[in-house]
Amino acid sequence: QTGGFEAEYGRATGGVVNLITKSGGNAFSGTFDMRYRNTSFNENGDHFDKNDQTVSFNKPAATFGGPIVRDKVWFFLGYEQLANKTTPAGSPTTSDQVGQNWLAKITWQPNTNWRLVAKTTGNPTHVDNADASPFNQPEATGHSRGDANVNQVEVSATLTPSLLWNLQLGKNRDNVDYYPQSGDLTTIGHLDLATQIRSVNYFNAQYSTRDRDAVRTSFTYLVDHFGGSHEFKAGLEYDQTKFDFHSFLPGGYVYGDRAGQPYVLLYATDSGTQNYKGKIWGGYLQDAWHPVSNLTLKLGVRLDTATYDSAAGAQIADLNLVQPRIGAAWDVTGEGKTVARASFGRFMHPASLTLPLQTLGSVGSLGQFISCTSFFGSRAFCEGYAGSIGTIVIDDPSGFYPGEGWMLTKPYAPTSAQFDPGLKATYADVWVIGIEHEVLRRTSIGLQYVHKDTKDIIENTCNGNWPGPPSEGAPCAYLITANLPGLERNYQGWMLQVESRATDWLHILASYTYSTSKGNVEYTQYNGTDFDVYPYNYQNRYGYLSDHRQNRLKINGYAQLPYEFTVGLSAYFESAFRWTPLKSDPTLANGDIFLEPRGSRSGYSDPQVDLQLSKRFHVGDVRLELIASILNVLSSENPTSVCQYESGCGAFTMGQPVAWQQPRHYEAGFRIEF
Repeated sequence: QTGGFEAEYGRATGGVVNLITKSGGNAFSGTFDMRYRNTSFNENGDHFDKNDQTVSFNKPAATFGGPIVRDKVWFFLGYEQLANKTTPAGSPTTSDQVGQNWLAKITWQPNTNWRLVAKTTGNPTHVDNADASPFNQPEATGHSRGDANVNQVEVSATLTPSLLWNLQLGKNRDNVDYYPQSGDLTTIGHLDLATQIRSVNYFNAQYSTRDRDAVRTSFTYLVDHFGGSHEFKAGLEYDQTKFDFHSFLPGGYVYGDRAGQPYVLLYATDSGTQNYKGKIWGGYLQDAWHPVSNLTLKLGVRLDTATYDSAAGAQIADLNLVQPRIGAAWDVTGEGKTVARASFGRFMHPASLTLPLQTLGSVGSLGQFISCTSFFGSRAFCEGYAGSIGTIVIDDPSGFYPGEGWMLTKPYAPTSAQFDPGLKATYADVWVIGIEHEVLRRTSIGLQYVHKDTKDIIENTCNGNWPGPPSEGAPCAYLITANLPGLERNYQGWMLQVESRATDWLHILASYTYSTSKGNVEYTQYNGTDFDVYPYNYQNRYGYLSDHRQNRLKINGYAQLPYEFTVGLSAYFESAFRWTPLKSDPTLANGDIFLEPRGSRSGYSDPQVDLQLSKRFHVGDVRLELIASILNVLSSENPTSVCQYESGCGAFTMGQPVAWQQPRHYEAGFRIEF
């Protein structure tokens, strides 16, 4: 559900996905599915050479389910392996992902009124050279490793013909680690500030566990003959979160070079593993009211609260937000052929749940030394100047630049140990209005307008800029997190959608969206570098955001042909992305300088068409389906990103493409069902 979802759904501003996993039945059944492609399945292109760029994809998957006790207890099992290798154009390394997805589920229905479901899932995955790109040398790539395990129990009951009850208990254990591919945690990494190329070693290591325990319960009460019919629903939710995080720089430093010469030396202390806890409460009331047969009104209100404690045990935030929701659907003709809809909702932003990240004493804020050679010409002069202003000069920490001295210019400070005590939750107000009409048998056309404003955006800034106004040269001993005034993210779009099941053998879903996404802060997750140091991180911040595409066209569908052939289509077109010319200034150590307003430059459009052909065979009760896919039928190689830095990106100058679509490639597979 998107845009105007009801009060029972919280902590999301754009959409929610509600899914039910498969269950076993009274007959044993299962599937085996295999999809495969490798480099030989690719065609060469202007930016892809299959002799140099390894690409492969291998995904076997199986399911099996059936009865434990007929008509009472059933089981279902699912397992999938994933092996995926990708080599970006110009990259000296190949990203190699190996993972698994698994599910085990038991369903028990003692009678027609009660049902209990228990399930567990996991997805252990690791990726070698996870950040493979032309800007990362082989010794400077990172390794990613993670595993999310979710256990859930759900009870559903029909207590009376008019009263339904639901209870959910869940436990999520999520581990995410990212560290140098080499495993070397002592060698200092290098970043060439002129070319953006990383070398020598990957310069960050992160180890984290992200645990969540959750309880949800709701009651639904159906009422007739009370000013029409009603579906009242009330629910309560409680989540307890725990976040353990350890982040540090291998060797304690990062060299910022310029064309192979020393320039700056960034450093951060290792504060060890930090532990953060949070409690999230939610509750809602809503009513789906039918005052007359052709009108539905949805009225609701939701309250979410979130409190978080720092690693020291001090409360860092106490957020709460009342969120009204209202919607209406009107069957204009009373025949179900034309329906007009409108809704308004206030939605607490899910990024409010990431606030503990702001207390991390990690590499988000760095201490800094500058090169005596590059800035002063000699170490002797550098030491004399340092003494006159009360700072120090140290020897090169690894001896990479023999005899080099480094002068301290910015002492290390934690990322953000302070919060505005009046901190408020970020939220979005969303308006939706639309109409849908059945133009032919089982064929509809709909037009919808969406307007979304995100407010009370939380960001951090240098302590001297708060409560403001910001000023040049303001102290920056630490960052403070607050609802900075003037921050905004705005989206509006018109969406035209056509859906047709006019015949049993053909299904088409097509949509066109004309939209604008603008603002002065890219992500509402408080860990950006906008608005830290005035005026450098304040200038040119308003403009087109990264998700802005003025035109989007999507077509999906399939046709079932004679002799059990099926043809599937997936096609899309997105107009040009936007990008911003940037200047990297390492003396700031607080992000890039925007040389023009955000999103001032236009990039490239992105079209792609994929086709799939399958043929089904029957062998007794077993069904076999052979599958062949053509990905990127048009073999377009449009750029997907460009170099944004005025100093260039390695061999690329500003504005030149650095990544492209993969040209036409193929995939083979088969599926067995029994």
